[in-house]
Amino acid sequence: MSIINSEVYEVENVLSDFINKESYSSGFSLFKALNFPIKKTRNHKQTIFEFFSSQFGEIVFTDSENKSLTEISSISVLFTINKEIFLSSQYFKQEFFHKIAFLVIDLNSIRRDRSMVIHILTKISTRFYNHPILILFIQEDNIAFSGLIYDYIDEKINAEVLLSDWYCCSNLEEEKILSLCNLCFGNHSQSSLKEFYYDMIYSISREYYIYPESQEFITYGCLSNEFKTTINGESILQNYKKINEFFLENNQYYSLLYGDDYINTINADLLYIQDQSYLGDLDEKDAFEEHIEFGEIEENFDEEKDLENLCIPEEVDEDIFDDPTKMLEWFESND
Repeated sequence: MSIINSEVYEVENVLSDFINKESYSSGFSLFKALNFPIKKTRNHKQTIFEFFSSQFGEIVFTDSENKSLTEISSISVLFTINKEIFLSSQYFKQEFFHKIAFLVIDLNSIRRDRSMVIHILTKISTRFYNHPILILFIQEDNIAFSGLIYDYIDEKINAEVLLSDWYCCSNLEEEKILSLCNLCFGNHSQSSLKEFYYDMIYSISREYYIYPESQEFITYGCLSNEFKTTINGESILQNYKKINEFFLENNQYYSLLYGDDYINTINADLLYIQDQSYLGDLDEKDAFEEHIEFGEIEENFDEEKDLENLCIPEEVDEDIFDDPTKMLEWFESND
């Protein structure tokens, strides 16, 4: 991506004055500094319930949605970009990608909850818009962006929320400034509105969306190295509990990096049900683990049946088993 010094300078100037302006003016100035082709329009700053009522009519929300919506101080539409400004006028099914709406939302949520709140709010928006959106969130001296990746499943739109990092306007390191400048209009594909939108979203998204942790690799990819232990030249399989502990430890990289701002995007269940049952059976056979090669557990093992098939004479003097010498003689005589 191409980022020139003038863009960096403009973005720094806008951010330094962010806290002193109301959200609409701040948001507009930021996208202008990022070279978006926009014209200033009348500010329609509203409460979230006024906004939905004016835009979409009367709407009924669930209790959990209402709770998230109360975290919004105000919302405004900054501007829209239409598909006609791009080289191709191709669009998504049912003309979904015909324009992009850019919104700005003022949050009053606490730092601990802010990322979960903006995730929920972005998800709620998919119920109303028949085109893609990008939302700029402002929380005290911090800003973040959100967008969605759309797909059709059984003729219905399915959307996955992608969030950006949070940027502190009054204390931005050079690396953060450059990351934010990736959003510049000219850095994204101009071929079509759809390609532009996805380029824009991915350029600003958090690392764990772009490079997601593989649940399968964390769980299974390291098994042959981490859970294969050798005793006297024979390998044994560690139990399910230790595998689970290893998974949870290695699944904490992004959660520790982002802290309260981390949004879990994968199911944290370690293994499929049949795998858990399989490993549970291994735990019950601890007495036999030292004889089991990794990955070579016999599926049809039946302990009781095998014991029944042992050829043990019915009449055996029990004193034989108390005397090693007599036992050895007995074994040799009954070979």
